[in-house]
Amino acid sequence: TGDPLDVAPLFGNGTLVEGENVTCEVTPNDTREDGLTQTVQAPLNYRPTVSNLKLSAVPVTTTDSALVCTADSDDTDGHSMTLSYVWKDGIGVEIGTGDTLDVANLYDNGTLIEGETVTCTVTANDGLEDGISDTVGTTVNQRPTTTTPTLSADPVTTIDSALVCSSTGSDNNGDNVTLSYVWKDGVGAEIGTGDTLDVANLFGNGTLVEGEAVSCEVTPNDGFEDGDTKSVSTTVNYRPTTDTLMVSANPVTTIDTALVCTANDGDTDGHSVTLSFVWKDGASAEIGTGDTLNVDTLVGNGTLVEGETITCRVTPNDGLEDGDDQTVATMVNYRPTVAPSLDETPIVATTAQLTCSPNGTDLNGQNMSYFFEWLDNGAAVFYSETTQSTSQINVGTYFGNGTLNEDDTVTCQSRCRR
Repeated sequence: TGDPLDVAPLFGNGTLVEGENVTCEVTPNDTREDGLTQTVQAPLNYRPTVSNLKLSAVPVTTTDSALVCTADSDDTDGHSMTLSYVWKDGIGVEIGTGDTLDVANLYDNGTLIEGETVTCTVTANDGLEDGISDTVGTTVNQRPTTTTPTLSADPVTTIDSALVCSSTGSDNNGDNVTLSYVWKDGVGAEIGTGDTLDVANLFGNGTLVEGEAVSCEVTPNDGFEDGDTKSVSTTVNYRPTTDTLMVSANPVTTIDTALVCTANDGDTDGHSVTLSFVWKDGASAEIGTGDTLNVDTLVGNGTLVEGETITCRVTPNDGLEDGDDQTVATMVNYRPTVAPSLDETPIVATTAQLTCSPNGTDLNGQNMSYFFEWLDNGAAVFYSETTQSTSQINVGTYFGNGTLNEDDTVTCQSRCRR
C-alpha cells in the first residue's frame, strides 16, 4: 500500500520475479465514500545477462599486450545493452577496465608476476539496471628456464667440427620446453644455430680466426613464450708455431751418426708446446723420427745415397692441436774421389823427378787438398805430404840413401781432404 513500492526486497524474497506485472490500484475517498478505483500496470524488468565469457589466452604470456575478454549478452525484453569489464589481480585489486588488458606492461612494472591469477568480470546493463556479473580467469604464464649452458671444449681447436653446447630446460607449469641455440662470433654476428657448431669449417673459410670469442646463446620456450636467454663463450685456440729450423750439417757427411734438427716454438695463449720431428728421404719416404738422424747407418744400408736430399719436418703441438709444420733440408755429401797417376812408369833414370797427380773429383764442387803417401817396395811409407795439387819426389835422393833399389816398385797413395 501507499504510493511508493520498494520492489527490491520483494524481488529479493521471491515475491516478485522478472517479467511479472505489478499493478497499482488508486481509490479516491472524500471522507464520505470511495470513488471509482483506477489501475495502472508495469512489468518487472528482465535484467540483462552475460554468458560464454572467454579470454584470448590461457595462460597469458608475460609479453601479451592485448589480453582480450569476450562475452555473449542477452536481454529478454529486448533492451539495448552495454557491457562493462573490470580486471583484477590475484588478491582482487582492480588493475584495468575495458575488454583488453596490457599484461606485458603490468608484468614489466611489477603489478603482475608469473603464476598470478588474472580475472575479468563482465557486467551487462540494459539502460535500466545492471545484470548479474560473471567472471572468467587465467594465470600469468610461468616462463621456462634453462641452466647455464656448457661447451664441449674451452678453448676450441681450429679443427673441431662438433663444438657442442649443452643446457637443460625446465618449466614450473609442467609445460614441455624446447631449447633454441644461436652461435655468435667475436663481434656478435650470428654464425650458426642448433646445439653443434662446425668450427673447423668456419675457421677454414675465414669466418673465425685464432683467438676469437665464440658464444652460444640458449633460449627456452614452453610453447607459449621464451624464457630468459643464457649464454656461454669460449675462444678459438691459438695454434702453436715453430720457426728458425736448422740442421747441424749442410751437406751432411755419409759418416754422420747424429744429424740434429733444431727449431724454436711459440704459443700465443701460453700453452706448453712439444715438437715432433719426421725425417724423409728424396722420395719423401719416412726414414726416421726424433730430432736426431743417423745418416751413417742409412747410407750404409742403402736407404740414402750420396747427393740425396734429406728433409726434417717439424710440427708443433700445444696439447690441443697441431700448428703448421715447417721443413728444413740438407743433402747427403758427395764423397770426393781420386785416381792417382804417375808421370813416368817405368822410371828410366835413378835421378828422375817422379810426380804423382791425384786426379781428384768432387761433385759438390768444393775445394780439395790431397794427402800423399809414397811407399817403397816393401809397402813402407818413406815420404808423405799434403798439397793442393800434386806431389813430387826426387828418386835419386831415395836411391842414393838406400831406400830405393833398382827394380823396386814405387807406389803413390792419395786421399782427398776438404
